[in-house]
Amino acid sequence: MKIIIPLAGYGTRIRPLTFSRPRALLQLSGNTILGHSLNLMADLLLDNEVIFVLGYKGEMVEAWVRENYPDLNATFVWQIGTGQADALWQCRDYMTDEDLLVVSGDVIVQTRYEQIKETEADVICFVDKSERMGTLGVVAIDDTNHVTQFTDDETVANAQAVAGVYWFRQGHMLRSALEQCIENGRTELLDACKALLAEGTMIEAKFAHFGIQIFDPLSLFHANARLLGLGYGTDDAIDRSYAEDFTALPPVFLDDSAEIDSCVLGPYVHIGADAVVRHCIIRNSIIEAGAVVENCLLDGAVVGKNGRITGQFNSIFVSDESTINLGFRDA
Repeated sequence: MKIIIPLAGYGTRIRPLTFSRPRALLQLSGNTILGHSLNLMADLLLDNEVIFVLGYKGEMVEAWVRENYPDLNATFVWQIGTGQADALWQCRDYMTDEDLLVVSGDVIVQTRYEQIKETEADVICFVDKSERMGTLGVVAIDDTNHVTQFTDDETVANAQAVAGVYWFRQGHMLRSALEQCIENGRTELLDACKALLAEGTMIEAKFAHFGIQIFDPLSLFHANARLLGLGYGTDDAIDRSYAEDFTALPPVFLDDSAEIDSCVLGPYVHIGADAVVRHCIIRNSIIEAGAVVENCLLDGAVVGKNGRITGQFNSIFVSDESTINLGFRDA
């Protein structure tokens, strides 16, 4: 099997976080987006080649993969144009008689990939009925879970959210469909799947355990909370808080090397490696590696790598029957 992961997008909707690095390397729940995705495919990575399609700041992705997955059979290609179809077209030489798995680079999906062996269909589209998947589209399925329509209309009968993972029994099937799309000015993988369906290709929907797309700041916080809630956090956070001088309200991820002093952290907080957090109350936030945060109340915040926020405590005299709102949102 060949595995293709397109990672060339600019991540414009999640700026300014993506001004200095690609979306795939944003951190949450103890890992990067790409790290979570690769770990959930660990069994597939052992014997198969993984082709990464790079673009914006792609050299950072290549360096990260080589450092963190040195034994991975990795190939790196560069996207020339725009859109998923063009990204995949750069991998056309790898689309042969061998089966092919395409995993969108902005999703974190957990599923049973052994379901591939259980199908007679030529294409599998993995779906997740429980998640809003941004711009990935939906499929309509019949009573036997075969796809009858690819669409963006979430109101169609038996609509299921596309999880961003596709399997093709033979890679050249996708190559042929992509060629049609590019000739007709169509830019998305969904368009290629529509072309295959129109030709009579049997496409089956298989359900993922979960699929999370990260495409804007709100979806980043949602993904962090969802993964922490599923057990991707620090198991001994409360025990550590007893030994050190802070309070943890799980689920949270606290890197072992982070320095935490006199804080209330959680729920849904990620504290990265070598971060320093002192005298803070933080919830639903991501504090990345090397960041320093002192004397702050944070809710829905991201502090990037080596970023720094310093607040202050206030001395306030409040008279009888008075109310002051210092700006911290209610839960």
